[in-house]
Amino acid sequence: MTTLAQIKELVGPLLARNTDLVRVGQLIAVRPVHHLLRGIFIDRTGDKERCRPRWMATELFSRLDSLPLGLGELLRHPDGLWWISDSSLPRTLA
Repeated sequence: MTTLAQIKELVGPLLARNTDLVRVGQLIAVRPVHHLLRGIFIDRTGDKERCRPRWMATELFSRLDSLPLGLGELLRHPDGLWWISDSSLPRTLA
């Protein structure tokens, strides 16, 4: 299962370069514009060295008991899941 520490290390350089982005747990979000949340959700897997990132967008004007991913899809990797150590992953997230 991918850890929050691994996610923080993975996206640290991306957040440093883009002040409009913020990390909230597994979510890398573009700071909300009005009532829309856009970002990349880094979903965990059964293997701490692998993850399943997806881009997502959802409205913020409904009561939320959980984070619905709304619109979005997986960021595909030819081998299926992404390795946290994959050097192309930060560029893909950007």
